[in-house]
Amino acid sequence: MKGNVKRDYSTAILEKKKAPNRLIVDEAVNDDNSVIGLHPDTMEKLQFFRGDTVLIRGKKRRDTVCVVLADDACEEAKIRMNKVIRANLKVRLGDVVSVYQCADVKYGKRVHVLPIDDTVEGITGNLFDAYLKPYFLDAYRPVRKGDHFLVRGGMRSVEFKVVETDPPEYCIVAPDTEIYCEGEAIKREDIDRLDEVGYDDVGGVRKQMAQIRELVELPLRHPQLFKSIGVKPPKGILLYGPPGSGKTLIARAVANETGAFFFLINGPEIMSKLAGESENNLRKAFQEAEKNAPSIIFIDEIDSIAPKREKTQGEVERRIVSQLLTLMDGLKSRAHVIVIGATNRPNSIDPALRRFGRFDREIDIGVPDDVGRLEVLRIHTRNMKLSENVDLGRVAKDTHGFVGADLAALCTEAALQCIREKMDVIDLDDETIDAEILSSMAVTNEHFMTALSTCNPSALRETVVEVPNVSWDDIGGLETVKRELQETVQYPVEHPEKFEKFGMSPSKGVLLYGPPGCGKTLLAKAIANECKANFISVKGPELLTMWFGESEANVRDVFDKARQSAPCVLFFDELDSIAIQRGGFRDAGGAADRVLNQLLTEMDGMSAKKTVFIIGATNRPDIIDPALLRPGRLDQLVYIPLPDEPSRLKIFQACLRKSPVSKDVDLEALARFTQGFSGADITEICQRACKYAIRETIEKDIERKKRRSANAPEPMEEDKAEDEIAEIKPAHFEESMKYARRSVSDADIRKYRTFANKLQQSRGFGSDFRFQDQHSRGPAAATDTTTPVTGIGSTPTYLYTSGEDIDDLYG
Repeated sequence: MKGNVKRDYSTAILEKKKAPNRLIVDEAVNDDNSVIGLHPDTMEKLQFFRGDTVLIRGKKRRDTVCVVLADDACEEAKIRMNKVIRANLKVRLGDVVSVYQCADVKYGKRVHVLPIDDTVEGITGNLFDAYLKPYFLDAYRPVRKGDHFLVRGGMRSVEFKVVETDPPEYCIVAPDTEIYCEGEAIKREDIDRLDEVGYDDVGGVRKQMAQIRELVELPLRHPQLFKSIGVKPPKGILLYGPPGSGKTLIARAVANETGAFFFLINGPEIMSKLAGESENNLRKAFQEAEKNAPSIIFIDEIDSIAPKREKTQGEVERRIVSQLLTLMDGLKSRAHVIVIGATNRPNSIDPALRRFGRFDREIDIGVPDDVGRLEVLRIHTRNMKLSENVDLGRVAKDTHGFVGADLAALCTEAALQCIREKMDVIDLDDETIDAEILSSMAVTNEHFMTALSTCNPSALRETVVEVPNVSWDDIGGLETVKRELQETVQYPVEHPEKFEKFGMSPSKGVLLYGPPGCGKTLLAKAIANECKANFISVKGPELLTMWFGESEANVRDVFDKARQSAPCVLFFDELDSIAIQRGGFRDAGGAADRVLNQLLTEMDGMSAKKTVFIIGATNRPDIIDPALLRPGRLDQLVYIPLPDEPSRLKIFQACLRKSPVSKDVDLEALARFTQGFSGADITEICQRACKYAIRETIEKDIERKKRRSANAPEPMEEDKAEDEIAEIKPAHFEESMKYARRSVSDADIRKYRTFANKLQQSRGFGSDFRFQDQHSRGPAAATDTTTPVTGIGSTPTYLYTSGEDIDDLYG
């Protein structure tokens, strides 16, 4: 079978082709702006000779010409070049460049160069004599139009730009070449504007980038590929995804890397109240793009100018949609114009635009996974001064649901945190900052952790999303339940490869049922915290509204947000309020039934790729619709019983861990006495005891003040004792126990026992099944009835307490 595995070609365009002229960029030893170093064997392979002029191609359609020299210390697969050449090619150390023979390079007649303004500030005298003449004298340097070169002379280095050459494009500066250096110095801002984003500035969207490059780069660079096969190249791409995921950045990177003319249309800007003005603006944009082909027209927020025509009220919007359709149909296939649209509301765009021949391909720029987030973090921290202990891998794992813009905000917040710590030594009124302070500043892991606590995924700003701070230690007892939740929720997040290996998709949902106050909500929060997933808590009744269709839309929105912030735990509290059995009680508009139907549909439509877990909590499991409890939906039914004695002791300890409790208080005796109490009841006992201790302390303080105001002599011994730290004493608990109450009655316990028994009867049908023994010929004996059918033994997935257990607990 292994031999027949089909190769995935979806990212084939991104693979670097191996060729002898593709070399890895390395730091130069000889810091010359016109020289590159290659290993002698590489030169022989490429048929280069010492002193040859070669053409080097870098990124963003940049190339330059240099002289090649042999360098024995250079590795065979590498090329050595200095920082200036790397900047001209827009490459960094470790990038790959292509090297070609450049035999047709001619001697230059005239070369026009200009200095960069910030490098010549304060310099007086003739730049030609001081810098350019010594640089070009007897050097036979090749120059390329648009390149920069750095000339070191005197006390300072001056940067120049080659503005024009004759012959055009590139030439060699010979002794008789005229070097012209007249004109205004070039402003640095104009150069920085050219240093735009490229493919290496976009992270976390590897597959999407492959699709876009296929659709954009191939037709622009090699149109003959499509001609030879006999198909027309694509005309449009629609990028959709949540805000901040990098749609605009991708479009700019593609334009810069392909060298295409980039025409940006911001959706709302094109709209005009004047009749025909909006359509005219759109026509001009397309005409301009065709004139400057190859070009890319990028329409940002396309949903604002191309909404569904039957839904929109305005006549202008309808005319613009019709105009856009006409213009896209009118694009000549030979014109090499590609339209890219970006939106975060793809379903609100007119369907006529979303057909083949207009927007041929729709690409989802979704929320990146942890590998993608690590790529994005590396891009944003490239120029940051990081401490050695920074673990970006850990930060990437803890930022579920973050898009590129959120990660950029996180890096900024971490840097700000680093600055805040130094504010005690930074004086705002001073014009300068001490160099020692600047050198001591570095962003550490702690800064990132602090930033994580304040930054939330932007897709979930409206929803209260949190990674809760409740851990397993805060929950007393319930060890079996904890293990069950770990296997259902934590393992798929932390060990997805294991599920892939065994060929099973993880369970989607868990229903926690049991008496009120036993910690169902607390358990859901703890599991979300343990697996570092986002946590969205939905109170059942909040979804229901009086408006028709609004309740179902609320359910859809909640699930959309959970998918965007995956891995995510979606917790439905009081599930019985929206999942009551259909066909029974009906409200006026049947809203509850429609909400339940929507809930079932969303659960079935949950993609296996998105790790979203649904945890429902209810204290009325008997009235929940059976369709919700079938395998594939909330298939794990977990009973959260009233706490037993060891669990009650742990709950007492958890409640009082921050309180000063007297050594005389016997918590074990309290745990023994509170049989049948829920976790909430025990919390109430502790709170009441604290309240009595606080009341007693305040009363004694008032009494002491009165005694002192009566000009009493030296404080008495008892006053000194009172000055000691006050504690919660046994008397306070004794007083509190007088008001203690059990919130769960025996009748309630009987209800849960009935439900557990009914569940027990519906399970365990296969407890007599055994695989046939390999050595025996006949079928396996099916008459063995000695093994009792116990709920937990036969069906470990469904946890509940049997009737006998409840009788033992509560007599």
